Amino acid sequence: MANRDEPVYEKVSKLSLQKDGNLVLTDAGRLDIWATGTASLSPAFLYLHDNGNLMLNNSKGVLWQSFDSPTDTLLPLQLFTKSTKLVSSRSESNFSTGFYTFSFSDNNLLNLIFDNSEVSSVCWPPPWLVSWEAGRSICNNSRVAMLNSLGNFSSSDDFTFLATDYGSILQRRLRMDYDGNIRLYSRTNDGAEWYVSWEAIRDSCKINGICGVNGLCTYDYSSGRKCSCLPGYKMKNRTDWTKGCEPKFNPSCNRNDSKFIRLFSVEFYGDDYGFFPNYTLSQCEELCSSLCNCKGFQYSFFNTGIINCYPKTLLLNGYRTPSFFGDLYLRLPKSYHLPQEKTLEEFSLECSNVTAQELNRTYSKKHENQSVKLLLWFVTGVGGFQLICFVSVWDQGMSIGDHNIGGNGQRPYGERDRGDAWRQSRTAVARGGQESLLVELRETENRGLVSWVRENIKGSSSDVIEPSLEKIMDPSMGEQCDMMKMAKLLVVAMKCVEEEKGGRPTMSQVVEMLQDNH
Repeated sequence: MANRDEPVYEKVSKLSLQKDGNLVLTDAGRLDIWATGTASLSPAFLYLHDNGNLMLNNSKGVLWQSFDSPTDTLLPLQLFTKSTKLVSSRSESNFSTGFYTFSFSDNNLLNLIFDNSEVSSVCWPPPWLVSWEAGRSICNNSRVAMLNSLGNFSSSDDFTFLATDYGSILQRRLRMDYDGNIRLYSRTNDGAEWYVSWEAIRDSCKINGICGVNGLCTYDYSSGRKCSCLPGYKMKNRTDWTKGCEPKFNPSCNRNDSKFIRLFSVEFYGDDYGFFPNYTLSQCEELCSSLCNCKGFQYSFFNTGIINCYPKTLLLNGYRTPSFFGDLYLRLPKSYHLPQEKTLEEFSLECSNVTAQELNRTYSKKHENQSVKLLLWFVTGVGGFQLICFVSVWDQGMSIGDHNIGGNGQRPYGERDRGDAWRQSRTAVARGGQESLLVELRETENRGLVSWVRENIKGSSSDVIEPSLEKIMDPSMGEQCDMMKMAKLLVVAMKCVEEEKGGRPTMSQVVEMLQDNH
């Protein structure tokens, strides 16, 4: 997806392959917002292959291909290298850059990273495992991976997996989903539904940042995953759980103004101030109270009888599960009183019915085309002048009665002639054509503006017109105008007032002629 954070308007923007071999995406403001940056002396051609790869080639080979620049999806036989990465979208309806990235790290391992500009952490593989405990190897620095069409994914760090439907030739795609999980999707044909045939993290509550800072994740098989704020906290943004929760109280560093509430079977992994084994509960409380940035502490125990204390400087990646042998002790001011009805405050997201979110996109306003503007004023003036002349001549013919028009020997008007003149004039107006107006002007021996200009320029090409411009231009314009451009502009204007309708250009042709002369 080119320029995913500022997408172009689909009805006006266009993708163009230029003669120099550069593939360019132009937005509604006619600005180049994305390009391949390629160049070719020989003819280039663009081709979409059956495997989904869009390739730009010339006679010597590949100039550019979409497989080198994935967004959030990897297709079968598409190489995943050290220079590529998959980045999630912001949400299901917002396709801008999200918080989760799947890529090779500097130590040659495939990693899933959460980064929302406030906090950053490794989601997968579990950061507390060393590489060999996670079944990985850091020895191979080639950093390359690939998914085949049968559903087998293999990587240079020894990570591999098979799809649940491995062995079948199906349509497949590996995607970095907006919720922070990497999933392999399969389907039988174009009309079928996609289904999940593999996922990296099976427990959705263990995805980093899924409920944000000070948020707690719980999972129920009937209702699915649910996020809630810790006691004393409220949701920051009711449309986005990744923003987490904020305190309803004013945090204090006073060690004597702290109390702790117990949250059973709740674990927050990571962001520890330290590891303190065999601390009593009171010792752990005293330690956390003495630290200004301590938000609470994890107090866990094992079957061996060992009890560990983990003071927390940040409450991120929290979830509740009965399988965890330990509790979280949340630090609150003594003056803050919790509601009696519940200890965890749950919030539901405020979701609209809109399936896609509109992103702000601004376009630069193009400079005014002075030639077009001047031409429009000229044509408007000609039309207005002709209409005034026609009305004046008609009114004169109606008012002079039995007198001659202009003393040219025409017979006098009578009542019958007035009626004929009225009918002829009304017919001319009804036709609305410029040709009929010119006929009326010639019949009344009044020279129109167009006729006057034609007599003075005595030609139709810019080479002939230029010496005659001084006869028709306003003297106050002086030397401020480019005479060559004015001559070309006048040629276009005269074409627009041709007597024969078929000889007049369309507006699109006018704009094209002016742009060529600009």
